[in-house]
Amino acid sequence: MFTLLGNGDGSFRSGVGYVVSGADAAVAIADFSADGKPDVAVASFSTVAILVGNGDGTLQPSIDYAVGSDPRWMATADFNLDGKPDLVTANRGSDDVSVLINTTR
Repeated sequence: MFTLLGNGDGSFRSGVGYVVSGADAAVAIADFSADGKPDVAVASFSTVAILVGNGDGTLQPSIDYAVGSDPRWMATADFNLDGKPDLVTANRGSDDVSVLINTTR
């Protein structure tokens, strides 16, 4: 996965690469770590990789979570109404959905 940070004038800096397992199929951005900084979720093959944001445009190494086969779509919402963003993936390969409940304190 590559990120391109904006220069504020419509142009971008050179891309920075981050390692995630497989080919990127879907991306969602939310504050999953509850630190006030945006984090990135990337779905691929049968995992969702969470890359915690450092607040300066860089990301920490990914933490992988298992989901169904071949996730193609992903969305974030507070599914259990605890004030934290959770994730759902629609998995084309296994014809199901996976819900990841955020357990960050």
